[in-house]
Amino acid sequence: MLTRNQEIYKERVEEKRTLQAVANKYGVSRERIRQIVATIEAEENFLKTFPEVPVYVKDIPWTVRTYNCLRNENLTPMFLTEFVEFCAEFDLLRVPNLGKKCLREIRTKLDNHGYTLPDLEKEKKITLRQIREEKRKAKKQRNDLIVEYYLDFRKLDWISERLGVSKPAINQIIRSRLGNYRRRIPSNGN
Repeated sequence: MLTRNQEIYKERVEEKRTLQAVANKYGVSRERIRQIVATIEAEENFLKTFPEVPVYVKDIPWTVRTYNCLRNENLTPMFLTEFVEFCAEFDLLRVPNLGKKCLREIRTKLDNHGYTLPDLEKEKKITLRQIREEKRKAKKQRNDLIVEYYLDFRKLDWISERLGVSKPAINQIIRSRLGNYRRRIPSNGN
């Protein structure tokens, strides 16, 4: 089934109808018909630049988002066989901005070329839960370390520099953990 734009393209290019005739039929301007035809021709010319049988990941015409996600992780210069093996071992869901639609696109396009991936979408909930839990544990460990340093009479500047956390954030963590507890400053002035 052809989309509206494909029908317009077919009538204008293949059936050689005039811009005005096609524009009247679809209720748009001649300029809009010309733009639609130009867009479809540009897409066809772009798709012609890809090889018939892809060898590398970059040889497949991905959507912009998917391609950029793969490129940012330096996965586009991989052979397709390497990429499939990589996907089986590495969790693609950890790639930033790579969502369900991108995963479906990767699976579909690889299936079209004879490669199969394990079902990643079913594992997503478990994986996201694990990622959130890891982040919570890391944050708790960092906060425990801040309180420990504070109770060991370390200055906020030292804690901030050592852990890479701002002084207001350190104060907030200390207040939330220790309440109104004020440490006593040793008599030697440290």
